[in-house]
This record gives sequence, structure tokens and C-alpha cells, in this order.
Amino acid sequence: MRFRKTGWTCFSRSRPTTRLSRVWKTEGTTCFATKQRTPPTPTPTPKPTPRPTSEPTPEPTPEPTPEPTSEPTPEPTPEPTPEPTPEPTPEPTPAPTPAPTPTPSATPVPSVEPALEETADVVVVGGGLAGLTAALTLLDRGARVLLIEKSGFVGGNSVWASSGINGVDVELEGNPDSVNAFTEDCEKSSSGVGAGAATGATLETGNTDHDKLPLPETVEHIPVLTEGSVETLAWFKQRVGVDLSLVGRLGGHKHARTHRPAQGMAGATLVTATLKACEAYVESGAFVLRKRARAEEVLIGKDGSVSGVRWSLVAKKGKKGKEESDTHNETESDAQPAQHIILSPNVILATGGFANDHGPDSLLKRHAPATTQFATTNTQGSTGDGLKMALKLGAAAVDLGNVQIHPTGFVDPSSPTAPTKTLCAELLRGAGAVLLTRDGRRFADELGTRDYVVGRMLHEADLEQGSGGLGKGTGVSLQFALVLNEKGALETEKHVALYLQKGLLQRITGVARVASWLKRTLGGDKVVNDVARAHRNGRSLEWALRETLVQYDAAAAHGVCPLTNKTHFHNAPFIAGLEKPGSQKQAGPVFYVGRVTPVTHYTMGGVRVDTHGRVMRNPARAQRTGQQTVPGLFAAGELIGGVHGKNRLGGNALTECAVFGRRVGRAVRLAGDEAESTERDAIDEGPEETVGEVRGEAREEAVEEVREEAQEEEALEEAAEEATEEALEDVPEDVQDPTEEAMDEPEGETDEEQTRTESEDDDEETTMIAETETTTMNAESETETDEEESSEDASNATVTRAELASHATEHDCWVALYGLVYDFSTFLEDHPAGAESIARFAGTDGTAGFHAVHDPGMLDAFEAVGTLVD
Repeated sequence: MRFRKTGWTCFSRSRPTTRLSRVWKTEGTTCFATKQRTPPTPTPTPKPTPRPTSEPTPEPTPEPTPEPTSEPTPEPTPEPTPEPTPEPTPEPTPAPTPAPTPTPSATPVPSVEPALEETADVVVVGGGLAGLTAALTLLDRGARVLLIEKSGFVGGNSVWASSGINGVDVELEGNPDSVNAFTEDCEKSSSGVGAGAATGATLETGNTDHDKLPLPETVEHIPVLTEGSVETLAWFKQRVGVDLSLVGRLGGHKHARTHRPAQGMAGATLVTATLKACEAYVESGAFVLRKRARAEEVLIGKDGSVSGVRWSLVAKKGKKGKEESDTHNETESDAQPAQHIILSPNVILATGGFANDHGPDSLLKRHAPATTQFATTNTQGSTGDGLKMALKLGAAAVDLGNVQIHPTGFVDPSSPTAPTKTLCAELLRGAGAVLLTRDGRRFADELGTRDYVVGRMLHEADLEQGSGGLGKGTGVSLQFALVLNEKGALETEKHVALYLQKGLLQRITGVARVASWLKRTLGGDKVVNDVARAHRNGRSLEWALRETLVQYDAAAAHGVCPLTNKTHFHNAPFIAGLEKPGSQKQAGPVFYVGRVTPVTHYTMGGVRVDTHGRVMRNPARAQRTGQQTVPGLFAAGELIGGVHGKNRLGGNALTECAVFGRRVGRAVRLAGDEAESTERDAIDEGPEETVGEVRGEAREEAVEEVREEAQEEEALEEAAEEATEEALEDVPEDVQDPTEEAMDEPEGETDEEQTRTESEDDDEETTMIAETETTTMNAESETETDEEESSEDASNATVTRAELASHATEHDCWVALYGLVYDFSTFLEDHPAGAESIARFAGTDGTAGFHAVHDPGMLDAFEAVGTLVD
């Protein structure tokens, strides 16, 4: 598949490199190989520290670390050299070595590939909305940012947040909302008394102190969240250019303050737009994105401050399912991943939570074991990587046991026991959907807090089990029906279209048919508890369901429900004008129905940070080091605690990511900043009007000089090495002796040495990273020319429907979208929603399915094969 040079960096595809001796191309990333005898010259950052060492594992603290051990974290260097040197060499030799090649020579297993080094002003670990927001804020300040993401795509769980982002819109005329009202809603939700206040139902953790207020550190950042939502909402609209024109009300909110776009889903739209804004800095070299790059360790210097990150490449399955990884010796079964190091005085951890952490060092099993009985809505990457790295450094933790169970995860009829489920957006309940028991009764205020609704669900399961019915947690005992009327479906048309496409919602006409659906899918006529029997009063399930909806409509007319105390009835009534019970099954109102169940959704606890997102040390480590924070280490997003208390309000996940991403992006100390500079202007206007303007312009000029020099050097090197007509054609006509305009070279390097023989190759061991980057740009510019030619060919190409149909497998997947045909074969594994979401459209026109979920602008990242013709 072809990808555009511009567009989503997360979809960029690496190309083989045959003649660039200093550049290694790996899957999804470009690694710059710099030799190890002398530290590389950094870009504008404080001068790099000596080879970093890791701090020992922290002393026991009130919050247990995920991997307690008394041994210090291993050195990032794979193998000591015979003689100490400032930077260890992978294979010290007394004589000059041949020119380096993309594949390093093998060493005895299990040796690890020697570390490759880069430098950056800031390293961001994690490519969700928190990481991207922090990155863009820093880029606008003039920083050089290197972002690493362990997945093959950017966005993390943020792309799944579809209901919207909470924020107080002070510019909206007549808006009754305020920061104070938002703060009150968050504080009320954070107490976690919803389930206890309703029924006393819990997750059976042994904790019954529902009325106990959260500790101060549990909710210390609520004011930061609510106050920051005002500026963040404006920043997305003005700086990032996101449409957030639709506003809804979710459970636990007094006012409608959850903003979403008119087209596409909220999370995916915010991630895409923020990423594109970051990519505007790629050409200048200020922004570098590494996908499939797993952070292994935050490196700490002898003074206790951050000095960088060690990472390795994550394996990817090849076309035949073989794992392709970055190892020093792929012929050996126990080869170790190559280790890479980024030297930087600042690291921002934005790796998300741990709601899908089920490995041997599972934080979920250790701190919230009762939650593991539920399926999850989280991606496979939600394993608490950043939190574990921070805890190993002695970071303080807060509320690791506070894990949110969301009441409405869809049960997929095609895979009802799947451990990962699609979240049924709370927006549907905000639009008026009701929740029903298996026998058709309402049992809760649908707009109550999440812990309250889950508590009511658990209570229903307890009632049924106590009456001799299904045991709690068995079969469909914890499954419920969500029913949305046609008015609510029109308000949430994007979501409804997506859920219909996935088979998670069904469109049913008439109450009688909904009753039949309850019997068939949930065993509604077999519920035996006393409340259910009293409601039916010996009558049919259809009668009981109709009675439920009649009572709901009556409550809506009066403005309060006597059963649940509900006071907001959006898009009611449900069955006005419907035929009476006992009449023939004629056409009636249209309903959209689906099965939902409680799911593990979010981790409220995490690493403790101060108001600027600086990671705080645990008390023992703070006393030992005399430092309250880890200098240079920041955190944002779901990784941090102290924002939600015991329960998070719907819509606050994206708000947390963006508010704290912005906050740490402004708090990071960059070279040239004033000592007191921790806060920036409320809204950054963009790359040309930021506090880092002068520093950014200086870097641009330096990079341009190096680029010009590298272009000349590349032309000469190509002519000498290849000596072919093709290579000579690539030499710029205006090439001159590079010594006339060259920048200061490392000692011993001359233009003659750039065209050296193999025996002279060892003289280049201090090559600057900046030089290798510009060399890479030159290599990519040549392939870009090929891409442009291919693009022109594709624009003239046509694909018949018969030809399209012949590419209909997971390994050969062509899909038609908006009249163009795309080859998604190599993208399936990296698709955030999984390969199946695209593969099912293989060989067909998938426009309707794509449009139900995505904005057409997302296709800008892909190159079409041709135009679809009949």
C-alpha cells in the first residue's frame, strides 16, 4: 500500500535503505545510528549527561510498586567493553572497520544490540490525546519533541472516546453552566457514594465505607481540571481547528457541557486534528514520531534528574504471520530486541491507565482484583507501562484501587463472551435511552453516575440469584437492555449508524417485537424474582414492557419519576399513540435495542503529580533524595491520579488528557526559558506566534545550513559509491565544493573523507545526529519523487468492480471509498479497531460503513490505487 508523504505520520511506511551508511530503517521508524565512542552533539538542549544509569528500585512505600525488587535496574548498555570509554562500543576492534550497514554484525547470544542514541528537548511517551496535546504545546513553544508510541497506530484509548469532551463554554450566549457548577458535579461524583446510596451494592471488595469522603490527594486536581476546561476548549477550536459544535448532557452533570463534532467521533477527531498540527513540524525536524517503540526505562542521572529514555522496537507480524522484530541476530530464537536511547532532560509519561493489564505483574490484579471478573473496553496497550516505570523510580501513587466499572459495554451477539467489548456511549442515555431488566422493567435513573447505575445492576443480579434464578455473573444474569427511540437515534445518528453496522444495535418496530426480542436474547420470560413477578402481575412480558414505557412517559410529563427520582427526560415520550395491549401486532414506534453489561473501563488512580504535572516522589524516596519531585519527569492523562476520586464523570477522560497535556507542555523548562516560566499564555496562536519563536527560528536556520551541506555531500558520495548513470543524474547541477559553505565539522572530517575508501571508514565515529537526519531527508526526498510519479499514475488508473472483488482477503484487501479504491492490506494490523473492521469490506464498496464512523478527511493519509468504474 502507498501512503502519502504528508498526512498521518502514524501511517507512514518505511522504505529499504541501500546506500546510506549511517541510517538504519526499521519497521515504522527511522533509527539514526551514531557510533559510540563520543556522545553525539545534541540539538538545542542542555548538554547531555554522561551515560545514564538507573536508580535502584524504591524503598517500600504506602503504595506498593508493581515489581518489588531490591536489585537496581540494569544498565542500558548491553555488554561492558574491555576498556572503559566515554561511550561503550558494541564491538571494540583495534583496526578500522568497514562502513556500517543497515544490519549490524552478530555477537554471541543473548547479547543485546548496542544502543543507538538520539537527542531531543523533550521525549513524550505515549501517543494518545494527552501525549499529542503536550507535544503540540511544546512544539508551539519552539521545542524539539520526540514522541514514542508502542502501538502501530496513534491515539490509544482516546480514539474510542465518542461521547465528547467536557468543557465550560463561556463564549456561548445564555449558557447556564459555570466552572463552579462543573466543579460541584465532579466533587459529588468523586465521593463514590452512588452505588452505596442506591442499594449498598458493591463489587464485593470488602470495602463498605461508601459514605467516607475521599482523601485530599484523591481530588486535589479537580479545580485544575474544571478551570482548565475553559481554555482547553477554546484552544481546540482556535489553535487545532476542531469543530465542537454539538453539545450533550451525560450522567451526573447538571448541565449540557459535553462537546463533540458534527462529523465523526469526538476522540478520533481530536486525535487526528492534533496529530496533523504536530506533523506541521516534521519537515523542520522539530517533531519526530516513532511507532512500535516501547519505552523500557526512564533513565536517571547521578543527580536524580531525568536524562533520557531507553526503548526497543515492538515486533510486528509479517504477511505470513511471522513476527518481525528489531533484534541483533534474527537467526537465533532467543535474540534480544535492539536497545535505543534518547538523551533528553525532560520526559513526559502519557501512557494511559491499566484497565487491561492482565500480565504476570498486573496492577489490576494486585490493586483491584474484583474488577477482573468483568470484560474491558480498553485496548491491548492499556497495561500501565508508564506507571510501572514511574513507580520503579520511587514515584508516589494515589488510589490505585479506584477502577471504574462502566455500566454499558455492548454484548456482541456474534461473540457474547468476548473479553473486550465496545463501549455503548453514554451519549445515548443522554439522548433519552432507557435501561431495562431482562423482563422489561426500569431499575435506575439512566443519567445517574456510573457507580450508581452499576450498583443498581448488581442489585438486580443479587435479587434474581436470591430468588433461585440465574446465579450472579453466570449466563445473561448481568446483561440488560438499552432501548432508544427514533428521536434519540436522530440526535445520535453517527453512533447509531456505527452500532447498527457492527450488529450491536437492532432496529425494531413496535413494542410487541421488542418484547419478543427480550424473550429470545435475554430470557426475559424466565426472570423469577419477586419484583419482576409483582410488575407482571401474572400478565405477559409484552404487557409488562408496555406498562413500563407508559409509566415512563407519564413521569416525563410530570417532570419526575417516582421510581428512580429521574428529572431529565430528553426526547420523551416513547409510545404515544401506540396500539393498546391485546390488539394486533401492527406497525408502531421504531426502537433501537441492544444488550449491555458492566465493563472495566477506567483507572482513576495513578502516579501523583503536582499542579504542573511534575511527578512527585514517595515519602521515603523524597526524604532520601531531598527532592519532592523527580526533576524533568512529568505525567498527564489517565496515568495520573488525584483528578476523579472514586468515580469519573462521563466526558472527563478527554478533558483530563487535554488539560493536563497542555499544562505539562507549558511547565517543561526549555533552554532559554526564564527561571520563573512555568505558565504560558492562555491560548497559543500557533508556530509563528509563540514564546519559542526566536529559538525555533534559530534552529530552522541551523537545520537549513546542515541540509544544504548534506545535499552536496550526498551527491558526491553517491557519485563515488555507485558510479552509475542513475546516481549521476541524482547529483544536483549546482553542486559545489562543500568546504566553501560547510558548518564546523567534527574534528578529522573533511570532504575527502566523505568519499573515503572502506579502510578509512573508522574516522567518522562522531557523526552528528543532525547530519544523519538531513541525510535521511535527502533519501526520502528521492523516494518522494517516485511517490509523486506513482500518485500521478494512480490518479489515471481505473479499477473495475470485478477487479476489486478479486482482492477480498485479509492479506489482499482492497476497499472502495467515495469512488476511489484503496489497498489496506498492510494497514489491517495497525487499524485501531482491529483488522476485521476493514477486512469485512474487502473487495467491496465500504463507503457507508466508513462514513458512519470517520470523517472523509482521514483518507488524506492514503494513496488510492485508482478510480472505481463499472
